[in-house]
Amino acid sequence: MKPGRISVVQRLQNLSSVKSGLLTGGAMALTTGVMTKCGLDLPDGSVVELSFLTKSFVVIIGGFIPGVIIGFLSNAFGRRSTQTQLKAEIGRQQTEIGKLKQKPQVMRGTSFKVQAVEEKAKQLEKEKVFAMEAKIQRLEDELMVNQELALDPAQKFIRVRELGRGGMGVVGLVWNTEEERFEVVKTIKDYENLPQARREELRSRFSQEAKAMSDAKKSDQDSMTMFTHPNVVEIYDFKEDTDIGPVIWMEYIDGRLLRENMHIKGKLPAKEAVVIAGQILDALKSAHQDSELQFIHRDISPENIILDGKRSAKDNDWVKLIDFGSVKLSRESDFETRINEVSGKPDYLAPEQLMGFAPTYKIDIWALGLILYEMLTGKLPFPPLEEEISEARVYSRLDAIKNHPIDFTQIRNYLKPILKRMLDRDKDKRPNHDEIRAVFDAFLKLKIK
Repeated sequence: MKPGRISVVQRLQNLSSVKSGLLTGGAMALTTGVMTKCGLDLPDGSVVELSFLTKSFVVIIGGFIPGVIIGFLSNAFGRRSTQTQLKAEIGRQQTEIGKLKQKPQVMRGTSFKVQAVEEKAKQLEKEKVFAMEAKIQRLEDELMVNQELALDPAQKFIRVRELGRGGMGVVGLVWNTEEERFEVVKTIKDYENLPQARREELRSRFSQEAKAMSDAKKSDQDSMTMFTHPNVVEIYDFKEDTDIGPVIWMEYIDGRLLRENMHIKGKLPAKEAVVIAGQILDALKSAHQDSELQFIHRDISPENIILDGKRSAKDNDWVKLIDFGSVKLSRESDFETRINEVSGKPDYLAPEQLMGFAPTYKIDIWALGLILYEMLTGKLPFPPLEEEISEARVYSRLDAIKNHPIDFTQIRNYLKPILKRMLDRDKDKRPNHDEIRAVFDAFLKLKIK
């Protein structure tokens, strides 16, 4: 062969990855095509002309097939290399966490100043450990996706792990191969084993949750244009009839639950607490007043609020409200109130919820007030209730609300009046959204931490 042709093919064969492998095949085909067009060079320098079919066969065999094989092998070795790197990084992060947890406490003291320094050091250590554990989880999720794609690149959804279970639902993390993103999938727990009546009840609740949170129009007959807000997770899709019952696909927020944030930090800085409460307030106002349905969340709690790890307190979409499984329409004609129906986390239920009265948006204002109080003081104003609510516990909580005044001594004077109103046991005395927002905005302008 003439000098140069072999070296071109060899250089092309050294390329890696799927795309470059396929491109290699195309380039090799082109090179081979040129060679066949000009004829095949023999060692003695003579040229043998080839027929059209023979030329075509040589192009295919000598070009695309090796290119595809190279691409496949490059992809396989590339994935194996990525998996090895991920496993190595996970190991390094786990080693670092182990060192942190075994780190001896060098400071010991009884003075207020020393104790404050120790507490700050512990908090920073918790922050670092949490961040590293979150990074390990992300690496493990990526490794899972990588391994599954290596086994079956054609699958649309890859199940990664379970995120949690509630009273009626199971929430899981999946990888959408078409959109190339992580998504949260919510399904009904043990759907196939439920009685038909219970299935229909939960199906209705799932449908209402999806409609409350979604603006995705499927068709003129199947419209889900209801409600979206920067501080509410986005719904991607909802299917009512699948093999496992109704399914909701929604946005995955790579961040930290407010409950986790409070566990790490204890009391939050006042301005941080007000920013978080303010963004939840904005979402609630839109849900209560601006949406087509005008619904009530009924389950506002630190477990249903997440802080986006890709945002900060300076962003107006840092805080996200999740889980609308307990939503109720605020228009009485749209639902039948059942006496003694209790929905939501027990510790954040308003007095009228505990007594079984028809809900209004003021129950969400009460829950937001409790969360703000907890962020500012590090605790709730009442003894915690058990997850399972009994009649005796309900009466005990109602008695505490009625006869034991809330201690506001740890609350800053500027916030105390509005917080007292938010936690008034008389719902008619609780403030509306605009009154609360005005106080929050004024407080955030003050030159304090």
